[in-house]
Amino acid sequence: MTDTKAEPGRGGLEYTALNPAYSADPDAPLSELRNTLPVFRDNVFGSFFLTRHDDIRALLADRTLLKDPKKAEPDAFIMKFLQSEPEGTKYPAESGTILMMDDPGHARVRTPLTKAFYKRVAASRPIVEDVVERILSGLDGRKRFDAMAEFCIPVPIDVIARILGADQSMLE
Repeated sequence: MTDTKAEPGRGGLEYTALNPAYSADPDAPLSELRNTLPVFRDNVFGSFFLTRHDDIRALLADRTLLKDPKKAEPDAFIMKFLQSEPEGTKYPAESGTILMMDDPGHARVRTPLTKAFYKRVAASRPIVEDVVERILSGLDGRKRFDAMAEFCIPVPIDVIARILGADQSMLE
């Protein structure tokens, strides 16, 4: 993976919708970041930002990395969040959610869930194909469209609504 370093004055909030300049043109600052500092540590959040596809793929494929927030560095944002929890509340990581489990517990739970999930996905394939076809046909002939707003967001919403049996007229 690319070398990492913290850079004074540069932080994660700079790359969110909270920054009007980023919202207006997110590609420019991300391209600049990808070219000059593809992996950097944000000391405010206590986390790393990765901007290159290969680095992100390597990170996601690395089964040795920890997910359990209780094992995070003391300055990590998740630790600040956990420490700010009112007494008596139970953060999901403590309840054993698979999203926050490390191996071997994660592997033990993931195997049966994966089988059940794939079975459900296979059964829903005709619904997904129908929703995608309907949305794409509505975009037919257009030279430009906002992929997020007009495809990526409505597809999962419509699929989930159909699986749950929602009235289709409510989606339009």
